[in-house]
Amino acid sequence: MSNYYYSSSQSSEKFAVRKSYGSALIKRFTTKVKSFRFKETRAISERIDSYVNRKTYGRIKHIHSPSNIKDALSLLVSAASFASKWEYSFVKSLNTRGVFYSRESFERKVEYMNVVKENRYYAENEHMQVLSLRYSDTSYALNIFLPKQK
Repeated sequence: MSNYYYSSSQSSEKFAVRKSYGSALIKRFTTKVKSFRFKETRAISERIDSYVNRKTYGRIKHIHSPSNIKDALSLLVSAASFASKWEYSFVKSLNTRGVFYSRESFERKVEYMNVVKENRYYAENEHMQVLSLRYSDTSYALNIFLPKQK
């Protein structure tokens, strides 16, 4: 896992990142800290995509668009690459297309993976659904938290 913290070099004194905060990020999370002019949205977006692409060994090529960062004061980018097989494999022929909401007013068509298997690790309440997908080494799992409200 790799982390990168981007802060705006043009933010006012009110929002400037304190040196102690940057040091804490570096120490606790092994994070690189970098200042950028967030007005240069295309350049910063390309830099983030390049970083994530490199850190995930080409598995994730595009994660950010310039419109996502135009009003940002800071960004924390984490890239992880975990190579393992699922406990129950997904079958590509069962994949379906559907709508994915990355924020309340933004939706896009994506491909959803599907698998039919009993005894899934799943829970829900009135606010959230939680699914745990275990890897073949069952001491590891991907836990997905999905809010019910957009």
